[in-house]
Order: sequence, then structure tokens, then C-alpha cells
Amino acid sequence: MKNIIPILFIFLPITLFSQNSLETAAVRDRIETAVDQGLITREQADKRYAKYKEKLRRGHDLNQNKPEKNTELVAHFKKLGINNLNRIKKDLMNNGISENQLDAVLGGMIRLIHGAKAKKNNPQISMRMKTYFQDKIGLNPKQIEYVMAISARIAQRVK
Repeated sequence: MKNIIPILFIFLPITLFSQNSLETAAVRDRIETAVDQGLITREQADKRYAKYKEKLRRGHDLNQNKPEKNTELVAHFKKLGINNLNRIKKDLMNNGISENQLDAVLGGMIRLIHGAKAKKNNPQISMRMKTYFQDKIGLNPKQIEYVMAISARIAQRVK
């Protein structure tokens, strides 16, 4: 028993640090891929990475309220007639959206769906939502278009 406590003090911080560094590596890879594909400039990439580092320094966990938020998202989508989000999540992940970004993207999709329902003839994304998807979540233009397309399809099915 005496040996367990020191071991925990040693390995717990190491484990937590390794999880954080894996997430940081994934963010860096996504940003670098966007630069390599010409979707964003080096300056934009540097700004995005700096924002991410600042969030980490402040102690903001991107998944802080994940369980509560996830149940809220499920409830919102159920109101729209979507009982199983797994297919949507799988499609989003197949288009390069990470698991860490899913809840934020789904929350934004709810707003897009409601907006598309209100503007049936001309559903377009507002600059505010585009900025949210691009700067806050870190999606590239192709991913934003994909999210818009899915949201528009869902809005057409919802009455």
C-alpha cells in the first residue's frame, strides 16, 4: 500500500500530460494539413495554433461539459426527428472533423437547421456562423460546406 501512493503521484501526471500532448499533436496535424492543402495561410495557422495554446494555458478543457451538452444535443436533434446521431457523427468524422470538435459542430448545426427552416428559399450561412466554424472550432472551408449541406438536408426533411 505504501508503494502505491508514490507510484500514483509519479504516473498520474505523466498519463495526463500524454493525453494532452496527443490532442495537441492532432490539432497541429490538422492545421498543418490545411496549410499544405492551401486552405489557410501560414499566418492563419499560426493564429489558430496560438489560440489553441492560450486555451490550454487558461485551463479550458474543450470537453468540459461534454456529458450534459451531449444529452442536450440529443434532445435537440430528437425534436428535429433525428433519433440516432451516430450516422451524422460518423459522416462528420469521415470528413475530417475530430471527435473533440463533434459537439461544437452539432451545436452549430442546430442553429443552421433552424435558420434554414426559417429561410426555406435561400438558406445561407451567416458570417457569424462561418467565423464560429472556422475560427472557434477550426474547420476548413470544405468541412464548413459539408456541415452546411447536411444541415440543409435535415432542414428540408423537418416540418
